[in-house]
Amino acid sequence: MMLAVTGGQWFFPLVIICLILGIVATIAQKKKLTKLKRITDNFAYAILVILLIIEWILYFQKQFNFITPAIYTLVVIYLIETVK
Repeated sequence: MMLAVTGGQWFFPLVIICLILGIVATIAQKKKLTKLKRITDNFAYAILVILLIIEWILYFQKQFNFITPAIYTLVVIYLIETVK
């Protein structure tokens, strides 16, 4: 399983999913579809948290230095706090 995480095969599909989420969120915001907007926001936060966990796993496997997951953690905390 970790070969799939460290090999990079997940990156392009993740970019496509994020682009689709962004387009759906923009459409939902323009058409005032609050329920769809909330669903896309929650899905985006779930992706952020999953990536955060992956970064820390890779750090503890000595594949990243400390600063990378630390900065990403601060960014995720900031993004989640600004939404409240």
